[in-house]
Amino acid sequence: MQVIILKYVQVLCITVFFSNNINCDKLLLHNEQEDQHLYRIGSCAAECLTEDDAPKSLESCYKLCSEDGALERTPMLEQNVKLSFHIKLICRDSTSLVVEVRVGNTPSPHYGVPNGITDQQNGISRIHQSIGGGGGGGKSMQKISADQKRISGKVRRSIDKSVPSANYRDAVRAKNNSTRFVYLIKVQESGSELGDRIVYMSNSSVLKIENLFPNKRYNITATVLSSNREYIYVKKQQQFRTLPRDYTPGMITNIDVLNYQTSRENDSLLDAVIAWRPAVDMTCHYEILHYVSDAPDYQLKPIDVQQPQELYRYTIHSLKLSSEYVIAVRAKNTKNPARESELQWHTFHTPSCIDWHNSSAICAPENVANVRAEAVHLSGDNYQFNISWDKPRFVPDYYVVKLYDLNLAHLDDLEAEASSDTRNVSGVGPAATEDLTFFL
Repeated sequence: MQVIILKYVQVLCITVFFSNNINCDKLLLHNEQEDQHLYRIGSCAAECLTEDDAPKSLESCYKLCSEDGALERTPMLEQNVKLSFHIKLICRDSTSLVVEVRVGNTPSPHYGVPNGITDQQNGISRIHQSIGGGGGGGKSMQKISADQKRISGKVRRSIDKSVPSANYRDAVRAKNNSTRFVYLIKVQESGSELGDRIVYMSNSSVLKIENLFPNKRYNITATVLSSNREYIYVKKQQQFRTLPRDYTPGMITNIDVLNYQTSRENDSLLDAVIAWRPAVDMTCHYEILHYVSDAPDYQLKPIDVQQPQELYRYTIHSLKLSSEYVIAVRAKNTKNPARESELQWHTFHTPSCIDWHNSSAICAPENVANVRAEAVHLSGDNYQFNISWDKPRFVPDYYVVKLYDLNLAHLDDLEAEASSDTRNVSGVGPAATEDLTFFL
C-alpha cells in the first residue's frame, strides 16, 4: 500500500446578510476545478501502474503525471455509472480511522478480513503538496486562494471533452488488460467545513487516516479513478467518530477457526486461521493468548492495524495434529495499556493426521473402532470366538489381535501378555468389517 497525502487549506467565505455569495461561489468553483485536475492525475497514475515495462510506485507515477504538459497527452475521463462503491469503517482508535472503499452498496456480512482489498504495492510514501500547482512533488503544504491559477473545465459526465482521444499508452493497455484503481479519499472534521481538508491518494482500497483528534466526528468522501480513464463517485458521504482518549474497548465475540494450512516450516504441523467479531467500538488493536490444553504455555500475540488485511483475523502457527487448543482474544487501548476488554475464550481441535493428509503413508493407522466379539460354544471347554470391527478408511498392513483370559486378570502386564492368545491378521480384505475367529 502506498499513500500520498495532499492538503487543502480552505479560503474564508464571507457573506453580507447572506446576500453576497461571490466569495463562496469562487471557493466552490475553485475546489471543483482542483478536484477534476486531481482526478485526471489519479487516473493517469492508475494507468502508469499498469505498465509492465518496469515496476513503478504510486509516488513515481504521481510525479510523472503531475509534470507540466503530462495531462495534455491523456484523453478525457468518463464517469462510470455502472460501478458503485461505499465507504466502510474497518476500525478506529482515539487518533485514527481505518476505512475501506468497497465495491457494491452494502457491506459484507463476514466479520473477518476486509473484503475488496486491492493492495498493489508494498511500502508507504508520503508527499505534501499544494493542490493546483503544475509541478510534481511539491514539498510543502501551501495556502490556496480563490484567485490562484485555475484549471478550466467543469465536472459533469466527463472531464475535458476537448482533449483528443489518442493516447501514447494504448499499446501498453493492449498488452495489459488488468484494471488498476487509485482511490482519492477526502477527510474533514465535521462542523469545520471552512477548515483544512486532507486528501489521500492511495493505490489500496484500505486506508489508515492518522493524526486525528480524539472523540471527533469526521466527514469522509471518496472518488475512485481507474486505469481505463474512468472515475466513479462514491455518492454517499460517511461520518465516523474517533474514540475518546481514555476509552475502554468492548469485548469481542464469535471466535471461529476459518481454515487450516500446512505449516511451511514443518509439514507435520498446521497453521490455523482464526477470526472474531469486534465490539461496536471497532477498535484496531488486539492481543491473543493460546496454548495446547494438555501443556499450558501462554503466548501473548499482539496484533496491530499496520497490516489492515490481518485485522479481525490471525494465523496461529505450528500447531500439532489431533490436539485440543484454547485461544483467547481481547481488545486493547494501546495508548493506555491498563484499559483493555475482558478475554473471550474459545476451544478447538486440530484435525487428525489421517483427516488432514487423507493418507496412511505418513500417518499412524486409525484406532480400531466398534470392536465386537461373539462366543460360540463348541463342546466341552472348547469355544469359538468371532471377533469383528469396522473397516477403516485406510487399511493397515496387518492387525494384532490379543485375546485375554479374564480369570488371569490378577497377573501383571508381562504375565498377561505371555498368557494371551495373539494373532497377526492381514489388513487386506474387501469386506466392510474385519473378522477373526479364535478356537479355544
